[in-house]
Amino acid sequence: MIGMVAIVTVIGLVCLMVDAGCRVFGSYSRTMPGAVVRITGLVLMGLLFLCPYLLLLLFQDTSLKSFFLFLCMIESCLTVVLYLYPPRCGIHPFVQQDSPADSVDRNLTPGIELRHEYCRIPHLKQPVQALVVSDLHCNNSGGLEQFSAACSALDCEYDFVFILGDLTERNDLIPSILKVFAGVKNRYGIFLVRGNHDDEAGRSEIIEVHAKNYAITVLSNDAVYIPSLELTLLGLETPWREDRLSLKIQGVCIALSHTPDNIKIASRHAASLVLAGHTHGGKVRLPGAGSLLVPSRYGRFLDRGWFRFKDTCMLITSGIGYFPGRFGQNGQIVHLTISTYTDRT
Repeated sequence: MIGMVAIVTVIGLVCLMVDAGCRVFGSYSRTMPGAVVRITGLVLMGLLFLCPYLLLLLFQDTSLKSFFLFLCMIESCLTVVLYLYPPRCGIHPFVQQDSPADSVDRNLTPGIELRHEYCRIPHLKQPVQALVVSDLHCNNSGGLEQFSAACSALDCEYDFVFILGDLTERNDLIPSILKVFAGVKNRYGIFLVRGNHDDEAGRSEIIEVHAKNYAITVLSNDAVYIPSLELTLLGLETPWREDRLSLKIQGVCIALSHTPDNIKIASRHAASLVLAGHTHGGKVRLPGAGSLLVPSRYGRFLDRGWFRFKDTCMLITSGIGYFPGRFGQNGQIVHLTISTYTDRT
């Protein structure tokens, strides 16, 4: 019996550490002391979880053993259940029903596909076509060539190009990556928010400098208004840049964010739509269980697809990722069509 309890306890401990680790590190720490505090907290949490099992081994009294045996089983089972079914905190997945019957995804280049997504938001002046790219992690010349070939295969002029961060871990490739983006045909501009990897090794400043050279607008906890569309674009770069938001939102608001955790901040600023990446669609997925590792403070359910919080809907794209086309997963670039409730096209 104790052996079975040990097995269940180990499963519960693994679930606790994976879930707590993803939640804690999903909010990120910009300093070494902060990281040490988080790691120490996780270790103490694991030790606290193991306390009933350790006490079970220490006590010889039969009634106490039965009590701690029961406590271990309940604790472990609750941990597993909370890992598999995390609290939604008011955020709920939903299925978009707006995809036309003739919508067909296609490969742009081996390993990278163009995925079509559709949504409706209220009061939009006219339909908007946007190209959404996230999580390039373009770290070598081969990845750059693959991404460049994918962009060259695009056969549409977009209203906007939205870049959701994590371009590369190599500073020297930043100008070349931004040059590829600058070559995508667009009507109203290219807008970029930086991700956690863009905040390392001085890349944040390098991106900002070279973005100006290619007429790419960096939105860092800032907003820009497009008068002809009566549309505000809000760029959120929290938690890695915790600037105070003092923004004036006009007309319809679309928020860009690297992490989906910012959906509640976007909702407070009356954003109708949030576009996010960061999760890579769930770094590890198992059939029937879904995503196991999701770097989010809300748990593993916030992995990819459509979600809603109050009046704000959100699309999480899997992005391109580190190894597009390998291990059975294609990288993903999104062609997003946004229309209003009264539009029937």
